[in-house]
Amino acid sequence: MWPVRARCVECFSSDVEWEAASGRAELYSFVVVHQPYPGFEEPYVLATVQTPEGVRFNTSIVGADADELTIGMQLAVVFDPVSDDVVVPKFQPVPG
Repeated sequence: MWPVRARCVECFSSDVEWEAASGRAELYSFVVVHQPYPGFEEPYVLATVQTPEGVRFNTSIVGADADELTIGMQLAVVFDPVSDDVVVPKFQPVPG
């Protein structure tokens, strides 16, 4: 489940545990942002992706121009260490 929670969102059980994910996703939706915002070089792509595990969340798309993106395209996770304590998952298109 995303965001991570201490209890199941369906049954409220505290019996939850971490599970490995594939690192893959499908582009569900995206928007190109042209508004300047500190820490972001515009334009940038804000996207919603869905993993094969069924988790849908918002992220950034890197490694491609916005005009190369298509709904349903396959993506792979890359990790951006923004500080010693924070690592942000972003996605890039899978070649091929």
